[in-house]
Amino acid sequence: MPQDKPYSVALVSTFKTQEIEQHVLRHTLNRKTTAAKVTKCKINNKNAAKKLRKLESEVDCILPNGVEANILCAKYLQGSSKLFVCDPEVYKQLDDKSEFINLDLPPQISQIPTLTMKDVTIEELIFFVNTLGNYKKFILKPNGKEGGAGQHVFSAKKMITIDISKFQNHILQPYLERIAISGFLFCALNGEMIAWQVSSPERDLVPSAYTKGFHTKIISDRQDEDVRIMYNYVKQCVRELAISGIMEFEFVKDLTTGEHYILEVNPRITGNLLDRDRSWNSPYAEEIVLPYIQTVLNIDPFEPKPIYNYYRDNCVYVDPDHSTAWSKSSPYKQKLPEELQDPVSPRRSGKTTCKRVKKQRKVTTKKKLKRNKSGKKVRRRKK
Repeated sequence: MPQDKPYSVALVSTFKTQEIEQHVLRHTLNRKTTAAKVTKCKINNKNAAKKLRKLESEVDCILPNGVEANILCAKYLQGSSKLFVCDPEVYKQLDDKSEFINLDLPPQISQIPTLTMKDVTIEELIFFVNTLGNYKKFILKPNGKEGGAGQHVFSAKKMITIDISKFQNHILQPYLERIAISGFLFCALNGEMIAWQVSSPERDLVPSAYTKGFHTKIISDRQDEDVRIMYNYVKQCVRELAISGIMEFEFVKDLTTGEHYILEVNPRITGNLLDRDRSWNSPYAEEIVLPYIQTVLNIDPFEPKPIYNYYRDNCVYVDPDHSTAWSKSSPYKQKLPEELQDPVSPRRSGKTTCKRVKKQRKVTTKKKLKRNKSGKKVRRRKK
């Protein structure tokens, strides 16, 4: 599909997509090419087949937003030219933290010790805590839809006294005090990475960060040692699992020992899409989401859309900042064509004002009149 024609992108999810996500994506696309139409589509297990097949015939690109949306799109649109996704089982294994720790992943980076709380006994819990005696705190993470908002941090002593029945859908990991969290964000097709980006949150992702909001810092130095370690690891994982789509591998570095751990995998578009500046520019949307759309549409990488510049095309002399191109002091001053001239107001041109202005003046004049003792209207005298 040619670049200079507008196209439509559908943001598909199983939840109510925020308006801000749609606006950020539309703004990023419109900065790069002609006006693009970004629509939203909410699906569920019952209507997914009907809605997705109808959507496939209406839009140019389908962008799944969320793990469940990825699974449903992979189930009903596998092999479609409007998107590219993994096998549904790959999404389930990567998203389920209890299943993820059992995957045969490359040994270069070790996984952080994890205990699945489902059907665990108190003896197994005590053994796990005592085995990791170097750690004073432990963190319980929900193994489901709640995300970081449902995390709980306990001391090692209190950990062995908790009510296990309340945390059946959680996993237990040691809480690292001095750490650096990094997210390796990428877009891949059939096991080959198309684009990638490394970001680091500016604050710890404790539960309060998900309610107050957080911003990420892009690590632009791709020759950094930590970046190369993460890149080599993710590249091997993507090839072995034949990953397609947009995902994130989350790493944590223990600043005390300098050791890297693989924390989790988010097989979906992450919250980095909402991290934008005041001009609504999102580095994540520009560097990760746009390459996905380019690959689906089978077009060349986007370039900034051309902007009509009268100064560049019609002026003999133009300053670099275009500040004095048409000033009176310029020796090459030319007269602008009528369609580009600013309209002159009637007052500045010496013409009579419009009837509406005259009518307003009459009203203001009536307000200044005052009745005397005989009932006649007289003007107020200026003091």
